[in-house]
Amino acid sequence: MTKYLLIFALTLIALTVQSQELNCNVQVISQKIQGDKTVFQAMQKSIYEFINTRKWTSDIFKSEERIECSIMINITERASTDAFRGTIQIQSRRPIYGTSYNSTLINYIDKDVAFNYV
Repeated sequence: MTKYLLIFALTLIALTVQSQELNCNVQVISQKIQGDKTVFQAMQKSIYEFINTRKWTSDIFKSEERIECSIMINITERASTDAFRGTIQIQSRRPIYGTSYNSTLINYIDKDVAFNYV
């Protein structure tokens, strides 16, 4: 019963959550990987463009109203030409209305990330 109550509560919360546009700084670190670094530069640019140019909502936001975030991907292993392992840190900050301050929303670190990038 508790399981169903939790699912119901999460569904209600998900229905009321609204999206907002992002202003995200992306950094891909590949110091531990030998060889050509152009793939990592392209990866950083692709992630940056995807996050910052995508319209996450139909609402219109001024640039100072966007949620500030930063993503740092530290690649520690290249398993194959398109498979990577490493760590990721995601931080987001939201402007406090009527002030010049930001409030931290999330600071997430995943120490074991595996992904493919073609």
